[in-house]
Amino acid sequence: MDDIPRNDHSGADQENENQKALSSDTKTSEKKLMDAVKKASGQNAERTAKKTAGGTQGTNKKAPAGKQPVKKKAVKKVPADSQSPEKSSRTDIQPTKRKSAEGQQPARRKTSDEAQPVRRKAADEAQPVRRKAADEIQSVRRKTADETQPVRQKTADETQPVKRKASGETQPAKRKAAGGTPKPKKKISSDNRKSESADIDLLLDEEDTEQAAKESAARVRRRAAVKRAEEERRERITRMISLGLLVIIVILAIVLLTKIFGGNKDDAQQSGAQKTETAAVTAQTDSTNAAATGETASGAAANAAAESTAENPAQTDSTTDLGYDPNNPAGLSDEVLADPRSVNAVTPYVTDWNMESNGTKTVYLTFDDGPSYLTEQFLDVLDAYNVKATFFVTNQSPEYSYLIAEAYQRGHTIGMHTSSHSFEIYKSEEDYFFDLQEIANVVHDQIGYVPCFIRFPGGSSNTRSARYSQGIMAKLAEEVQARGYQYYDWNGECGDGEMLSAEEEVAIALDCSAENIIMLCHDGPMKEATLEALPGIIEGYMERGYVFAPIDRDTMVVHHEILN
Repeated sequence: MDDIPRNDHSGADQENENQKALSSDTKTSEKKLMDAVKKASGQNAERTAKKTAGGTQGTNKKAPAGKQPVKKKAVKKVPADSQSPEKSSRTDIQPTKRKSAEGQQPARRKTSDEAQPVRRKAADEAQPVRRKAADEIQSVRRKTADETQPVRQKTADETQPVKRKASGETQPAKRKAAGGTPKPKKKISSDNRKSESADIDLLLDEEDTEQAAKESAARVRRRAAVKRAEEERRERITRMISLGLLVIIVILAIVLLTKIFGGNKDDAQQSGAQKTETAAVTAQTDSTNAAATGETASGAAANAAAESTAENPAQTDSTTDLGYDPNNPAGLSDEVLADPRSVNAVTPYVTDWNMESNGTKTVYLTFDDGPSYLTEQFLDVLDAYNVKATFFVTNQSPEYSYLIAEAYQRGHTIGMHTSSHSFEIYKSEEDYFFDLQEIANVVHDQIGYVPCFIRFPGGSSNTRSARYSQGIMAKLAEEVQARGYQYYDWNGECGDGEMLSAEEEVAIALDCSAENIIMLCHDGPMKEATLEALPGIIEGYMERGYVFAPIDRDTMVVHHEILN
C-alpha cells in the first residue's frame, strides 16, 4: 500500500470536488425554492387562521342572550369512610359537562363549516406555487446533471488506467493480507459494467458462431440426405426401366413364337377347310344324283364327310379358335342336328344372307346385355303373347347364364353380344375375337352349338371404338362374315338406352313404319321400364297388323353405315 504514488488519486479528488460543488449549488437552489413555498404557505395559513378566529369570536358573541352560564353545583363533601364504592364525585358533574358540550356543539359545527371554504381556497392558491417550485427544482437538477455528465465521463476515463494499474499492483498484497478473511463486496463501477458487457458480447458472439457452425453442418447433412435420396430414386427408376424392358422383350418373344407356330396352324386349317369345301361340293353333286335313287341329300353329305375323314383322320379332333371342326363345320352332335334351328350354327363357308325384306310386316324383338335378374320376367311376358324374340347375350352376370338355355328352350333365338361388353375389345381384332370366343364357349355349353348371329357393342356404326383403334369396325365387319358370322344392327328402338318412363319407351318404339323392323331393347340391370313397356309395344304393333318372329338365316340383315 505504501508503494502506491499519492498523485494517482488526484483525478478522483478532482471528481469529488466537482461533485461537491455541483451538489452545493443544487441544494442552495432547492432551499431557496422551498423557502418561497413555505413563505407562501405560511401567509395563506395565517390568513386562514385569522378568518377562523374571527368567525369563532363572532359565534361566541352571538350566543343566545336568554342562556345563563351554567353554575356548577356545590358538591357536598362526604367523609371518605362514609362514601360507598358505587358512587363517585364525577357522577355529580357528568350531566353538567354533557349539557355544556351539547350547547357548544352547534357553534363548533358552524365554525368548522365556515372555515372549510377558507382552507380549500388557501390550498388551491398554494397548489400552483408548489407545482412551479417542483418544476424549477426538476429543471435545476436536469441542468446540473447535463453539465456534470461530461466532467464525470472525462474523470472516469482519466482515472480508469490508474485504477487498473493500482488494482493490478495491489492485488497480490490484498490477497495475502486477506488470507482466510471474507472477501469484501466489490463495488461495481461503470468500467466493470462495460467490461462485463464486453464479456457478454464476446460470449454471445461465440454462441452465434457455434450456432452458425451447427446450422452449416445441418445444411451439409440435409444436402447429403437429399443427394442420397436422389441417387436411390434414380437407381429405382433404372431398375424399373430395366425390368420393363425385360418384360417387353419376353412379350415380344412370345408374340413372335406364337405367330411362327400359329401361322403353321392357320395353314393347316386352311388346307382342311379347302378339303371340306371339296367334300361339300361332292355331297351336293351326290345329292342330285341320289334324288333318282331315293337317297337323301343328308346321307350323301354324310358319306362325303366320312370319305374326307377317312382321307385325313388326324384332323378329326382339331378345332379352330371359335370352337368348330373343319371336317364338321358346325361341330354339332346328333342330338343338336335333330333341332331344326341348328342351321343357325356358325359355318365359315356360308355367305349367302338375305339383304331384302321378306314381304311380310314383321317385328324382330331383340334384347341385348342379358341374361339378368329380369330375363325370366321378359320370357313370361313374351309367352303371354306367344311372341318369340332374339337375345344377344353376354357373360356380365355368370350367375344367370342358365337362363340362356331357358330362353332357347322356350323357342327364342340366341345371339352373341361379346362376353364383357367392354369397348376395350376394339383395341385389335385379336382382342375382339378373344372376347367373342369366351361368350361362344358359354353359349355352346347352354344350347349345344355356337350361333352365327352377333351384335357389336354399340353397333357397327359406333365411334367410341376409334379411341382404341382407328378403322377397327371396318376390319371386324369384314372379318366376322369371313368366319361365318353375321352381325345385326337395328332400324327401330324403344329408347331404353336412356332413363325413360314406360310410356315414353312405348311411344318411341311405335314410331317406326318399316316392313321388317329389327327392334332394339335391353335385358339388363335397371331395365324395369322396358319390362313394363313390352306389352304396350307388342299390342301396338299387333294392332297395326305386324307379326313377331325370332331372327334366323332368312331374316333381312340390317347394317348401319360404318363410321370407323
